[in-house]
Amino acid sequence: LTGFSEDMAARGLRPSSRLLTISHVSAGAALGQELVLSPEEMVFHLERVRMADGIPMCLETIDLPAHLTPGLDHQPLERSLYEILSTVYGIELFEADQVISPTVVNQAQADLLRVPVHSPALIVKRIGYDKRRRPIERAMSIYRGDRYDIRMTVRRNPI
Repeated sequence: LTGFSEDMAARGLRPSSRLLTISHVSAGAALGQELVLSPEEMVFHLERVRMADGIPMCLETIDLPAHLTPGLDHQPLERSLYEILSTVYGIELFEADQVISPTVVNQAQADLLRVPVHSPALIVKRIGYDKRRRPIERAMSIYRGDRYDIRMTVRRNPI
């Protein structure tokens, strides 16, 4: 389980972010269910463009329980969010449920990623948990299909 900043650094690229928006809103029914919150509980909703060596690579939308991250809107969100969670809030993500699907970008996404409309992309939806399996984040990221790949190690379990 790595974040964008760690992924890009491992590839020898300099990660950065541009904050598009951050808001303090109620979770609502669907997000509340995913993060095990009451619909009335507050979350921080943030949207960022993630870059590698100054080139837009990903659009990121993240929701975090506000009671776990007070003052998040005053943090330097151009940095690694996982680093902020760890150093400021003592929160370490331990595991995540993640789904990766193909998609194409719409006009607004294309403009932010600096690609043609309907360019291929990967959409990554994730719920991140701490060691107690407490939901910490819901993230949805749209990665440029022409600049991003997925790398993993798979092993066969002995029978």
